[in-house]
Order: sequence, then C-alpha cells, then structure tokens
Amino acid sequence: MTDMDNSNIIKALVQEKKALQKRLEAINAALVGFGVSSDTEFNLVSKGIEEKKADNSDGNSEEKDYNKIFIPDEYTPFTSWQEKIAFVLKDKKSGAVADEIAGEIFKLDSELDDTDYVNRSVTQHASKMYRNGEINAVRVGRKFRYKLKELKEA
Repeated sequence: MTDMDNSNIIKALVQEKKALQKRLEAINAALVGFGVSSDTEFNLVSKGIEEKKADNSDGNSEEKDYNKIFIPDEYTPFTSWQEKIAFVLKDKKSGAVADEIAGEIFKLDSELDDTDYVNRSVTQHASKMYRNGEINAVRVGRKFRYKLKELKEA
C-alpha cells in the first residue's frame, strides 16, 4: 500500500466515524424524548426526581443531594458534555439557553466543526442534567434557560 492509499482509507474512516456519531446522537435524542436515559439502557427517567425523593423519604424533610456535578477549572476538549455545559454555566449567573451554551462550547473547542452536532449534544445533555436534578431550568417560550444550582452552605 502507498501513503496515498492509507490517506484515503483514513479519510473514509474519519467520515464514517462522524456519520456514526451523528446517528448515535439522533438515537440518543430519540431515547431521551421517550424518557429513557441514553446512558443506561431502558432506565426510565420520566418519573422524575420528585418520585425518587418520595421513594427514598424516611419521614424527615432532608433532601437527597442529586446535584453533585463536577465543574472543571479549565476547559479541555476531552471533558464530558456535562462538564462542558457546567463549565460554561459557571460564569453565567443568569443562566443560558442551549443555543448560547453551544455557541460558547463551539468557541472554546477547536476540535468541533459541526454546529448542529454541538447544538443537539448540548440540548440533549442539558435536558438530562435538568431531569436528574443536577442543574436548574426555567422555560422561556419554547426553550429552557439552564442555570447551575446554588451551593448550599453546610
């Protein structure tokens, strides 16, 4: 094989990888739409955090801590989508809609080249973080404004 053949094979593989990533994101978004976590197969999350709190209640009013998320000090392209979202939101005191978060991530990450992919990923993961009680959200028209939860002093 020549270097030219290897180069063409690598380009084809990279294109196939991108196509598969887009397809996987679409499948995950569809699962999330049906209330199924994309990370855990058939883990229904549509019942929400309130039912989890009720199921775990032992009569005292202390809330379970569902909002422990890691907020990185620096942005790196290798962090998870949840960490990327948390990193952007930490400086947004009034919160941000998914489009704004995606725009910030797109500016920070030179590895990303597909704005639709970034928008879908942010929307999917921010929605999941909200459903899991990790961040707050307020509906603004047809969108949600996401915001980090206030830290409670011990």
